[in-house]
Amino acid sequence: MKNKAIILSGLILTATLLLSFTANVFATATAQEVSLDPANPVEITFYAYSIATATEGEAPKGLVHLVNDFNETVGKEKGVHVTAIADTNPDGDSKVRSDIQAGLPVDVIQNAFSTLDENRQNYGFSAFEDIFPVEAMQSHFDGIFPAAQELGKIDGKTYGISCTLSMPILYINGTLFREAGLDPEQPLNTWEEVAAAAKTIKEKLDLPGLGFTTDPGWDMEGAQSLIFTNGGKILSDDRTAAVFADAGIADAFKSWKQVYLDGAAALGTQMEVFQGFAAGKVGMHFISSAVLTTYNGISKQAGWELYGQPMPGIGDNVATPVNSGSTLAVRSDSPLKSLAIWEFIQYMTSDEAYTIIPSEMGYVPLRDNLLDNEAYLKAYADANPVLRVATKELETMVPVTIWPAGAGTESLAIFNDAVKMAITTDGDTETIMKDAQDQITQVLQSVY
Repeated sequence: MKNKAIILSGLILTATLLLSFTANVFATATAQEVSLDPANPVEITFYAYSIATATEGEAPKGLVHLVNDFNETVGKEKGVHVTAIADTNPDGDSKVRSDIQAGLPVDVIQNAFSTLDENRQNYGFSAFEDIFPVEAMQSHFDGIFPAAQELGKIDGKTYGISCTLSMPILYINGTLFREAGLDPEQPLNTWEEVAAAAKTIKEKLDLPGLGFTTDPGWDMEGAQSLIFTNGGKILSDDRTAAVFADAGIADAFKSWKQVYLDGAAALGTQMEVFQGFAAGKVGMHFISSAVLTTYNGISKQAGWELYGQPMPGIGDNVATPVNSGSTLAVRSDSPLKSLAIWEFIQYMTSDEAYTIIPSEMGYVPLRDNLLDNEAYLKAYADANPVLRVATKELETMVPVTIWPAGAGTESLAIFNDAVKMAITTDGDTETIMKDAQDQITQVLQSVY
């Protein structure tokens, strides 16, 4: 089995190097050598997991809207047509993987940040600098939050640009808060205060105070945020060892675990907790800003008040939020295909796209000039103040961990399982997380 894995890794590496070499050749192609033709549009495919993800609320409609708008405007004018394809599991036995193996064209992929390096190797992602005009790329990306531009970089090259980016929000059911004698407009600045509020809701209303998911879902990015807030890191600087249990891991998770021990946690799958909060049966839900649009609509229909606060800190430590969301990664096999993909990437990161993405999908806008621009997001942001809360968190954001290729899937699974066990059982948090840290370090060192 090990020999087979080595052979497969060698084949993947060879294919990746070949693609890299070919990409550099493509990058030298001049505009005179290839050009788009509206009469003969180039067909490209866009594999998007959000289209098939029910828990992301309005995301499917928003992405389809963007693709249709592109095809009817820039695509028609320049000669590019995009087909959107739903991919329910981009990081496992995905349609991306099977279609690549079948020799089908797989051009643009919505990829999670944590597995970008893993899938860069598995799927042969192209570095933007190798296939797109660098000066035009730098000019177009100017105005996107600098932190967001860095999210898709590996070894100094861009392997993805932020598309749907979300920040953590502590959603609050204002109606339940008032019924429990709490003030939903009073900031909860620390997780200790959140735990106390959750306990009060449980005692006064016999309802869960704070939602936790027990399957590997968004809470895992939240757990990374807790570690960074407490002064820790996930990986060593050279990415060859896990270090998340070295800096007070028990203190980092203390308040989340206290909610569980108090019986005030809404335990369940990601969908179950989402549905519980949406139904007005959970006091708070710490989750991605991606569900803002959905929660806004549901709360108004159901008649309960929705509030949102930025991520709380831990004791005297100010919150250090970690992003969630996705990046647009690309594969190209010709200069002409690169031109077509570049037109689509430009559109998906334009002012127009970053207006549709927040207003229809709930994510944060990645151009800071849009929130106060009447032509774009000002009216929506004024009516939905939580969007400004989430966007401001970009100023203190720490990038979510991109796990090293060859170890990413296994490392992430170990981390996710350990977080779940550390928070939602009465096991010793430090022991659980240190064991997971040792396991991940072994996995990483087997790769390097």
